[in-house]
Amino acid sequence: MPDERVDHYRVHCVVPASAQAVFAVLADPTRHREFDGADMVRDALDPEPLTAEGQIFRMNMQHGSVGDYTIENHVLIVKPNEEISWMPSAGGRTPTGYWWGYDIRAIDDRSCEVGLNYDWSAVTNPKMRARFGHSNQANMQESLTQLQGLFAQ
Repeated sequence: MPDERVDHYRVHCVVPASAQAVFAVLADPTRHREFDGADMVRDALDPEPLTAEGQIFRMNMQHGSVGDYTIENHVLIVKPNEEISWMPSAGGRTPTGYWWGYDIRAIDDRSCEVGLNYDWSAVTNPKMRARFGHSNQANMQESLTQLQGLFAQ
């Protein structure tokens, strides 16, 4: 049984690219499928780059237990070259309180540390909360491995 006190996962890696280059990929919804370690993202319905808090972008998704669906993502933070995050929701519904995000720390001009965060600390409904925390950290790490691969030389 998962530890009920845990409400946030973070995995990280070093990416062989500048913080600016990594941020540009993360802020481009059309590129999200390229580094989706869970293989759920299909394509972006809203291809505009993520530039502002409050922006909404939709993605076509697929999951074995529910089939094809569309997710609506509400951008929480956009700090160019440093941080970007969003809170998913079922189309047209209020987000349930969990979010995904990336933090970026430049090491030098050619590399940066990237953290992938999954946080469900704001989910208060006990039935919904029981569904969170089951994210496979291995899938999160795979997402970062795929992100690294986009910049491999």
